[in-house]
Amino acid sequence: MKVLHVVPNYSPYIGGIESIVQDLANSQMASGIEALVVFPDRLGKFPEEYEVDGVRVLTLQFSKQMLPLFMIGLPLPLKQSPKAIAEIFSNCRKIVHAIMPDLVHIHTASEMALPMVAVAKSMGIPIVFHLHGEFIDGSIKPAELRLLENTNIVVTVSHAVERSVANYIKPGTKIFSVLNGLNIPEVSSTYDYQKSMQIIMAGRFAPEKGFPIGLSAFASFLNLYPHATLKLVGNGPQRYELQQLVQEIGIEKSVDFCGVLNRKELLLECTKSFCAVVPSIGGEGFGLFAAEASSVGLPVVASNLGGLPEVIENNVSGILVTPGKSPEISAALSYLATNLVVHKNMGLAGRRNAIAKFSFNRFASEIEDIYRFALGEES
Repeated sequence: MKVLHVVPNYSPYIGGIESIVQDLANSQMASGIEALVVFPDRLGKFPEEYEVDGVRVLTLQFSKQMLPLFMIGLPLPLKQSPKAIAEIFSNCRKIVHAIMPDLVHIHTASEMALPMVAVAKSMGIPIVFHLHGEFIDGSIKPAELRLLENTNIVVTVSHAVERSVANYIKPGTKIFSVLNGLNIPEVSSTYDYQKSMQIIMAGRFAPEKGFPIGLSAFASFLNLYPHATLKLVGNGPQRYELQQLVQEIGIEKSVDFCGVLNRKELLLECTKSFCAVVPSIGGEGFGLFAAEASSVGLPVVASNLGGLPEVIENNVSGILVTPGKSPEISAALSYLATNLVVHKNMGLAGRRNAIAKFSFNRFASEIEDIYRFALGEES
């Protein structure tokens, strides 16, 4: 079986979607499925083809005339440029004809998703459309609606995403809810209350992630526990704003902006932390960082929205709070700091839950079953 994964970005850029796809592609190659990856080279920095861990990676290239459109953002330029649309379709067609995959796996609604779907449909190639968080806030874009209209198999990363997209699914579409998988590390939390009280937040610095709310909560917590520190992992459009906020509320000596970490580095920081905080106010179809933190035995304080309640069981593996309410986050942190037995038990419960629910072998097996269904090999 040959599968073409269509993603928004790929290594060396690794976000949540990309890390999941990279692990999945590696797993599939090991199990005998030929996995290939294609993504749009928006900056014109990548070769047409390269390898990552033995997986063949192709890039959708743009002409010098079209490249500036993609460097300033999509999908707006596409609406203004029929030439750009034609170029994407032409290049997608060349890639699919060269590879001749048995199945095309679309991960989220990138600018090349619709052209890839159109090309695959014209060639009779089955398509799986994987929703990693789209529609979770109840909004849908025209391009996303067209993707749903043109695919018969949809995979969602949580039941929350499944519920949010249900009204847009056309009759006859098969929908599968498959929780993301993690390669659960052997290491578990080594947190020592006597030595440090590090809080960790991680993700893209974007409005929906709610980092200003998390910073406000940490500032309140710091008043009670002056030796506490905050590790901020990630990058994004809000970085300067967050750095300014840290200065304004006077907590710069206790906050470390450590940039983007690879998964091994991130998990190591989690093992040295007292608690993980996920202060999102939207856009959480699953909650990958919450699952990763739980996998090493770290209690998680997270917003009660989207797919996060499917990752964190309230008052068992963490504490769920009202989105946007920083006092609830600081209160939850204070509760854990004064109830260390509860803190320890939540961490242990989180790791047990991660092992039971987020096994990568389970995830890869369920995805392969969906492929076989799409190919008509099982009903």
